[in-house]
Amino acid sequence: MSWFDTTQIGRIQLELTNYCNAFCPQCDRAELISQYDKWTKRATNNLNNNHITLQNVKDWFGRYKWNNLQFINYCGNVDEPTINPEIIEITKWFNNILGDRNIAINIASNGGTRNEAFWQELGELSAANPRIRVTFGIDGLEDTNHIYRKNVNWDILQKNFRAYIGAGGNASWQFIVFDHNKHQLEEIKQRLDSEGFKGLKLLQSNRLDIPGQKEVNIVKKVKVPKWYDTTNGDNMAGKSVKNLRDKGETLSCVKCPAKLKSKNTAFHEEHGNIYVSALGYVTPCCWMGNPTELIKLWDSNPNTDPKLHNLYNTNLDNIINGNWWTHIDSQMQDYKLCVMKCKDLQGDTHI
Repeated sequence: MSWFDTTQIGRIQLELTNYCNAFCPQCDRAELISQYDKWTKRATNNLNNNHITLQNVKDWFGRYKWNNLQFINYCGNVDEPTINPEIIEITKWFNNILGDRNIAINIASNGGTRNEAFWQELGELSAANPRIRVTFGIDGLEDTNHIYRKNVNWDILQKNFRAYIGAGGNASWQFIVFDHNKHQLEEIKQRLDSEGFKGLKLLQSNRLDIPGQKEVNIVKKVKVPKWYDTTNGDNMAGKSVKNLRDKGETLSCVKCPAKLKSKNTAFHEEHGNIYVSALGYVTPCCWMGNPTELIKLWDSNPNTDPKLHNLYNTNLDNIINGNWWTHIDSQMQDYKLCVMKCKDLQGDTHI
């Protein structure tokens, strides 16, 4: 039995490209390049060789009605979405086909690509429809952002977000808290106001603090400033995932649709979540859709052709009613990734 049909899909997460300008430590991209186990050797073939095109998007999504769609998120495992040469055209197409419905389109970006003209055009598009927004991943200020966001030039980043916001763009600032940048939270509050960002998302991460590569410090508990609004942090069924994790309780994580042994409604049943990788593979979530996990998934069912859950070869409705979806559903209770990310609640948490 299918989890849902295409009319019930509520969230589409798109990895628009498998290119990125940055090299953030412990990002899936960096891990793929630096590790050499039997999965990552094969998975590195999934880097730097594809952009999802406007025609792809039309072919994949244009045939369906999206009565329950609430959120489109350009955020993948190995990508910087603004590198996709047709990102503005794709966003305009989604905006037009979805009409006046209250559907948010989020673009997760490090802000270090393209030029001011591009960001101004994107800002104008957002100004015309504020439901289109950019979440800038900026993990520090001039002297600290590059420590984690390697290869992102601050001067270029600053010109870009100023061009976007100056054109009327709806922008949020996402900040991963490390030991090396946590002292800057008060100054970032001032920058939010002076630069025109409309929100701040603090992220408590399991990433390692890496200045000098000598000492390893994970910020296990972030001291939340009194002025910070935690209303929109990770939550499900009105409960904070962060608080549950701190208490050692189990819950299907807000980020994952896994069917776990919990009294709570599984995410996919409530929201109809799908993830589409840069190479067109469809999975219930981004965790399962990263290149290494895709290899592991295929190895777990070698008798079924991976093309059967790839949009270049198979229609979306056939994918979510097909053998791969059934295979995924049948093993979620015990699948290592699902247990780690959702049952044990290991991973990043928005505060």
